Amino acid sequence: MKKIGQAEIIECLEKNKKAMTGKEIAEYLNQCDKKIYFLLNKLLKWHEIQVKEIPSEVANERYGIKRRLFIYSIKEEWFKNI
Repeated sequence: MKKIGQAEIIECLEKNKKAMTGKEIAEYLNQCDKKIYFLLNKLLKWHEIQVKEIPSEVANERYGIKRRLFIYSIKEEWFKNI
C-alpha cells in the first residue's frame, strides 16, 4: 500500500461523481478502512466534504447492511440518487 492523503480521497470522489461509503472509497483506493475513516474525519472537520446518514432500514434495503450507514460526497446534489 502506498501512502495516501486527503487529496486522493477528494480526487476519488470527484472521479466517481457520486456519493460513496467509506468502505467503497477504501476498496477503490486499495487502502485499509481505518486510514480512510481517519482522513474522512479530517476532511469533515474542515468542511471539505459532506456526509449523510442513511437509516438502518434503508441501508438494509439498498446495501444489505443491518446498521446505519454514512455516505460521503463533495456536492450536495450527489445525495439525491440515494
